[in-house]
Amino acid sequence: KTFPHAVRDYVQGIEALGPYADYLVVNVSSPNTPGLRNLQNEKELRELLGAVVAARDKLPKREPIDYFEQRQKRRDAHVWTLAYQLGIWPMEEKYDFRETSFSRPALPPVLVKIAPDVSPETLQGVATVVRDTKVDGVIISNTTIRRDFGFEHKNLQERG
Repeated sequence: KTFPHAVRDYVQGIEALGPYADYLVVNVSSPNTPGLRNLQNEKELRELLGAVVAARDKLPKREPIDYFEQRQKRRDAHVWTLAYQLGIWPMEEKYDFRETSFSRPALPPVLVKIAPDVSPETLQGVATVVRDTKVDGVIISNTTIRRDFGFEHKNLQERG
């Protein structure tokens, strides 16, 4: 199966949903969608990610949110979470977050999700494209399509 409109479809999704997203994921790894993993090939991936990053860059810039400042305001207003009430506020006493930036970026980061079954050559191509297109990150991995682990089960031949 091929996806003749994959680039257009991803770009339309970003245009429609990007302004509301904390991050954008380009999933080219679904084992349940025949042919989708073909988009991990260098040529197709370069075209797709180039268009996705360009579409993301055209989104309206968002106001930055300082998450540390928000947390302080909630705390000062006595809006406590259940975790705080129970005394299990994570990491608060161990780390000084004031030295760390927790601001929301002006544009949502773009991540690409790849399959665990790619060949070393394909992985090198993916890495090159990610670097060249300035994608913000990579999600590794999705469900494998490999079935050569020596297991025996009635559903072993099921995909995904």
